[in-house]
Amino acid sequence: MSSETTGTRGIHLKPQKEAPEASFQRPASDIDVRSRQLRLWRAAAPQAQVAARAPDGAGEEYLQTRARDARPTILFDSGHYLSQLPAFVRETIDPLDHYLRIGWSLGLSPHLAFDSAFLAEQLGVARWTEPPLLAYFEKSPEVSAHPLFDVEEYARHVEFDDTAYARLFEMFLGSWGSARASFSGLFSLRFYEMAEPAVRFGRLNPLMHYLSTEPARRRDANPMIHNIWYDRHYPARPGQPHDPLVRYAQIGLRDGHLPNPFAPAELKLVSAEAYVPRDLLRAYVNASAADGLLGQGRRSDSVAELSDPRPFRAVDSLSIRDQRDDRVVALPVS
Repeated sequence: MSSETTGTRGIHLKPQKEAPEASFQRPASDIDVRSRQLRLWRAAAPQAQVAARAPDGAGEEYLQTRARDARPTILFDSGHYLSQLPAFVRETIDPLDHYLRIGWSLGLSPHLAFDSAFLAEQLGVARWTEPPLLAYFEKSPEVSAHPLFDVEEYARHVEFDDTAYARLFEMFLGSWGSARASFSGLFSLRFYEMAEPAVRFGRLNPLMHYLSTEPARRRDANPMIHNIWYDRHYPARPGQPHDPLVRYAQIGLRDGHLPNPFAPAELKLVSAEAYVPRDLLRAYVNASAADGLLGQGRRSDSVAELSDPRPFRAVDSLSIRDQRDDRVVALPVS
């Protein structure tokens, strides 16, 4: 039997190498939660306040007066955390206390945009032995906690506010209205704003809007990555992210997956099964090209007019899929 499998439309899919998923070690029954509370309070301190929180006696008042649902960082969302628990448990626990004690070991997420499995890859962790959120803040320099947030990309465009945040990712989530900037090579901000006016004219964070939208209604966030097509041709395997764009960011680029049905012709491949070098594929789906073209508010009649030499399909209009009924909707670039 061949080691390759055949997808729809005759495209041959190469076997994927499954990355080991980080497991969670069961915590001991005598965990000192107060100690972890204090460690998180110190590690998540805005950089301008680090020195004030360093002394041994610092934090005692915080521990004694902290109210239920109080959070030392925006990356712990009590509402999101409680939504993962049964209703009869929600009213009886302190969310942060529960997470630091046992929730992390159950694989519960502290925030919608905090991906513990992805963070484990960034840190080279095979098994979590303590809360991922704590490890994230105690690790320096900052690493990304979500596949669709690039720390270096965002840092190039914003001035970090160290009086309010300890990490750029916190600033991205908490101050988007005043710190709007490109944050991922796979997420076209301008393209997504055209499809979602609520993001364009409001103060909604585009990544949070994308992640909180019902999967069946999510719009494409990159004109070169067609979520519906990609999901049909490269369906999620056990343990892989369900969202097509997130899955492409983690797996598709690495394994040379085609992001749309036009890619073989546009990349001048000899066949749909041909290997696509990662650098070429990354340049092909780079959202900066789409943002740049849309930002100039102009159309292009030839590929040569674009700074990026790759073919760009959005010549007279940008086509995105309406995820609700699978129609193609044309958005004029003007």
